[in-house]
Amino acid sequence: MNKWMILFLISLIYIPEQSFSKSDFIIEKESGKVLQSDTLLFGIQGKITKAFLNSYRVKSTKPLDDIVSQLEELSNKSENSIVRYWNAYTYYYKSIVYVGFKQNNESEKSINKGIEILKNIRRKNSEDYALLALLQGFSLRFKSGIDAGTASQKASLNAEKAVKLDNENLRAYYVLANNDYYTPVQYGGGKKVEELLLKAIKLNEQKVKNPVLPSWGKDRSYTLLVQHYMKSEDKESAKKYLSEGLIKYPENYDLNQLSKKLNPSEDQ
Repeated sequence: MNKWMILFLISLIYIPEQSFSKSDFIIEKESGKVLQSDTLLFGIQGKITKAFLNSYRVKSTKPLDDIVSQLEELSNKSENSIVRYWNAYTYYYKSIVYVGFKQNNESEKSINKGIEILKNIRRKNSEDYALLALLQGFSLRFKSGIDAGTASQKASLNAEKAVKLDNENLRAYYVLANNDYYTPVQYGGGKKVEELLLKAIKLNEQKVKNPVLPSWGKDRSYTLLVQHYMKSEDKESAKKYLSEGLIKYPENYDLNQLSKKLNPSEDQ
């Protein structure tokens, strides 16, 4: 497993815990209509993260498979696209776990399944497009030549759709920045990453606090921004945003690792 992939896997581990009261409710993404709540969906993002970590502990994708099964069962009862969103997100994590197990064929199948689920959502909103772009970007590791170029272009276009549909969706800006950061300079990469990430970190994790909707991305935006400044040898800016990121996410593994690199004397 290469250095980038190791850092990428680690960066996914930390997602802040959220607490919600019984009065919280589910809001349908497309219409804003209040739906009947389901206990599986409350705190689903954290549940998927815990299942991801447990998969490494037990050396099996079963913890994630269990969530997939429950989400698919719920999907048969409801046409609400948020269920399919989290199902695709779980397949994304399964794909990452398979990479860690060096089972690339299974990893590719999982990421393709997640992409298929999102593509089949008829009325995609900003969150759907942002996640689709994230999965398409991850799928590049299994492609080469023209196929890689096509997938990269699709990922960027879908991330741009996410921004167009909601210009306050930090995940849309993060995915766009992530794609730009990992696009080679000779192919036009690295030109917009700073602007996009500075925009992302100013936005709220959620517009409305809700235990069902996604909140990921802001901690990753800080991590990627610090990496960008370190790569550009702008140590002053790197330290500035590292400090800001650690105030908001003091337990984030990636940010703490970057702190050791930027401030090696503090570890002595």
